[in-house]
Amino acid sequence: MFDMKVHDPRDLNGRTVFDMLSKTFSKFETELIRLRAMEGNARRKAAGGFTGRMKPSASTG
Repeated sequence: MFDMKVHDPRDLNGRTVFDMLSKTFSKFETELIRLRAMEGNARRKAAGGFTGRMKPSASTG
């Protein structure tokens, strides 16, 4: 049905394919985390509970 070649991760072409896939998924996950954090901040800001980053106290190191 599908004539797909399975890449062997032990040769150069296979390592290249797996490396590209891993970097793509890594960037995708990073963007998802960033997007979720921004959505959470927007929800808290709309509810009046967003204060931003906490300022360090004078007694801390």
